[in-house]
Amino acid sequence: MQDQVQEFVKNANHIPSIPSQMTHLLQTISSPNSSTAEIGKLIIPDATLSARILRLANSAFYFRMAPVTRINDALTRLGFKTTRSMVVTVWTQSMKAFTNNKTEADAVSHMLNHGTACAVIAKALMDRINRPIAEDVFLAALLHDMGRLAITSQLGKQYMDDVLSFAEQSNRDTSSVEEQVLGFNHSMLGAHLMQSWHLPTLFKDIAQDHHKQTLAPENNPALASVIIADLWATEMGYNVALNSYRQKREELVDFFKISDINQFKEDCKNKITTMIEILNS
Repeated sequence: MQDQVQEFVKNANHIPSIPSQMTHLLQTISSPNSSTAEIGKLIIPDATLSARILRLANSAFYFRMAPVTRINDALTRLGFKTTRSMVVTVWTQSMKAFTNNKTEADAVSHMLNHGTACAVIAKALMDRINRPIAEDVFLAALLHDMGRLAITSQLGKQYMDDVLSFAEQSNRDTSSVEEQVLGFNHSMLGAHLMQSWHLPTLFKDIAQDHHKQTLAPENNPALASVIIADLWATEMGYNVALNSYRQKREELVDFFKISDINQFKEDCKNKITTMIEILNS
């Protein structure tokens, strides 16, 4: 199947890639020697990114704090890792530009919202057990379905009809239908993209294994959090092919020891709504 992935990428016209200016910004944010002023200088020229970072800093996530109007103050409030997450989240919205019509644009919007929802849920889960890596898991969850976005960007209606609609009609999981139709699945393509973008191994592994059927969560809590997030985001309506088959993973949920799951989900949904509103403003 790896050969089919390579062939698909080789012949594709619309495979997403990370722009060099964003790579430079992310490298600057990740550098321990960078200052708020340096990062601010790179963000301020991008009006859309600046506006969304300010909106996040003044959103319900930080509802007890005084409003901020300067990017540098927003960066101080958010912290560098959260800023990095917001930069990548805003970039993912550029995937909409690869669509050819409203039907494709709607499908891509649902996929992007799914990524955002998964990121919020996975981070909330990881905050409970390993907060230092929670922001990294946020990003890995955000990008876990990038393979599906890449396929949609390239094949459009063909993918929606032959894979997504068929999976719903036949109550099959989309990955198995992708393998039947394309010769590979979106997880394999996503892992290939993470590797080609030189992202950390965590990103590649989560893109590749987020549909893994057996997992001991104590051995890989980050992956477990994304698998749960994928299911819960879909239950909340953030996804495509909502009626396709999905395996229930109660054994993974138990690992996170959530006393009130309904309240946890409600809190996540409120944060997801806020994030999506910021991205679409």
